[in-house]
Amino acid sequence: VDEFHMLNEYHKRDLFEWLQDRSKRLQVLLIANRKDSRDEELMCTLRTQASGISQNAQRVRTITTRLSATLLKEVMQQYNTKYMEEIQCWMHCARALFGGEAVSLRNIKDLDDIVGTIKDRTGEQQGLVDLLLNKVPILSSATADHFVSAFLASLKSRTDPVGEVQRAVKGPVSLMFQAALCTLENDGVGMDFPDFVSFGLNRAYDAPPSLRIAAWCCHMRSVAKKGSGRDMDFPESIFHPILVDQCGFPLQLEDAGASNNLAEGHAFSWGGDYTRMREIIDAVKHGHSVDWTDVRDRCWKFEPVQDSSLLVELLSVCASPGKVLDALTKDNLCNLLKKSNPADSLKIAQEILRNQTYRKSAEADSFLSPYRTAVWMSIVHDPELKQPAQMIEQMSGPSPNKLDDVVVELVHILRWASTCMQDMVICEHPEQRTMVLIELLVYLSRHLLSSGRSKLVPSLWHGMFAPLVIILLHGIGPTKDKSNDDIIVNVVIHAQNLAHTWPQPVPVLWAIAHGKGTASQVADLWGDASEVAKVHEYRRLLFCRDRREGGIADPSQPPIHPVLAAGILSVSGHIDYELQEALLTRGGDVDMHAGVSLRDPTRLLRSAIENLVKEGKESSIQLADGDFKSCVMDVVQDCKRNQTD
Repeated sequence: VDEFHMLNEYHKRDLFEWLQDRSKRLQVLLIANRKDSRDEELMCTLRTQASGISQNAQRVRTITTRLSATLLKEVMQQYNTKYMEEIQCWMHCARALFGGEAVSLRNIKDLDDIVGTIKDRTGEQQGLVDLLLNKVPILSSATADHFVSAFLASLKSRTDPVGEVQRAVKGPVSLMFQAALCTLENDGVGMDFPDFVSFGLNRAYDAPPSLRIAAWCCHMRSVAKKGSGRDMDFPESIFHPILVDQCGFPLQLEDAGASNNLAEGHAFSWGGDYTRMREIIDAVKHGHSVDWTDVRDRCWKFEPVQDSSLLVELLSVCASPGKVLDALTKDNLCNLLKKSNPADSLKIAQEILRNQTYRKSAEADSFLSPYRTAVWMSIVHDPELKQPAQMIEQMSGPSPNKLDDVVVELVHILRWASTCMQDMVICEHPEQRTMVLIELLVYLSRHLLSSGRSKLVPSLWHGMFAPLVIILLHGIGPTKDKSNDDIIVNVVIHAQNLAHTWPQPVPVLWAIAHGKGTASQVADLWGDASEVAKVHEYRRLLFCRDRREGGIADPSQPPIHPVLAAGILSVSGHIDYELQEALLTRGGDVDMHAGVSLRDPTRLLRSAIENLVKEGKESSIQLADGDFKSCVMDVVQDCKRNQTD
């Protein structure tokens, strides 16, 4: 198979698939003028397949050759070439800059004739320009002109050809020619520029062409003999002309004035078949630039991407994965996140978070929000995500946002997920991921409480997250040995609606906080001596209090929360005497504006007040200053007057 390098990628794949079934009975020789990084992948696959069918893997071999100076001299001697040193310099430098396809033994006679006419001053350098462009048609006329000018300048001095080139020509081609001259006497070292880009650099096309050229010049100086190239030109000239990036050697324009911003530049866009994802991947791997807006408008908008594994591969090889994601519709991205296998879904989600795809429109996107879906998929599928700080860091992006802003955004995302992602909870390690989710919910709740956004806390514990409140109650997993009662109380106080999947006694606590409780519910929660009463473990919830609202004089005797106290005093019937004393003697308060009906806030406390006055212990009544204390003290005075009468 001659001219193998001319085949398209899908033709190469078809050929190798055909070979896999016939490699036992065929001897195949593939001849190519240049080696491609994808070719070795195909060879490795064939080699692996050969060992699988008891075939000697050594039969699948790669032999790399180059036109050496030794062979070139032998052929030139046979042709009785007159200008051997000049042609050797041309062949060496042309191959170094443009690869093996730029040189051929067939050109020796033509080169000898053209160089002869130039030296005799009867010819012009255009002949060399035309010869070079005929071999490497992707070069611009500016590149060819600069190369020929550098070549002719190098012939002026045998002792300092680098200096002659430096003085005659400026720009990237001149500097590359100087670097190539460094290895002229040691032809076997160094990589040609095309091979260096394909095999010597990792994701070379992520960088602008000027940086690739600079890196290659450094490589050639490094492998040359010590001292070679010490007088090369300064590298600034590489960055002056406008270089249009393309697969292979960049196209140099005549105009100068390239941008100093190396993150931007010009490139030719790939014009292949947008419906074939594999071809797009191969094009990107080979350094082609793809117009992703064009891909979206002409293809992906009408034919959504279905294969998540191919999308993941494309994102991994593309220099701008964010632009690829922007080219996909929101509906397509959400479906890929939801319907792909966990590994692919996670990789897509991580790229969405890294590039903040559709983040700004997340609120307006409602159910079809790729960004919010990606956050949820990371929580569900990422085994490396173990701490809330990691999720915050992922969402912060390259330029970290304020912590408060990210926390509030994450709260809204989880509130959205609690209703919109109820069918997306299947994962490989459910217990582990549930504990991570709970720790994240607790972290966010604590941050909201400390930053004065307590009214947002209940939204985290509704929907499919409501049953997780039981973890807070019993201190399981990440909440072990940590009291989260203040979170529970905050949830019931600020939640507008009752979540029917809350575990008991949270619904009872919510009813009391909103003035909808009954005396029996209060008794059950307080835990009296009746048979109905349960263990007193939930009594602590009544005493839980946000410490920012006021200090506690005696931590062993905390006051009942003012809002819960108002709810307790609004019930019909009677409350336990011990509870009455707790409301009166622990320095607490009753929120008279909690939204519950309190026509007479002391109605359920009169028996305790009367008894304390009767026993002369009215000094034990300790209340925070306010309306409730005034009402209680009025009753105390009435009791004293009645006693006197």
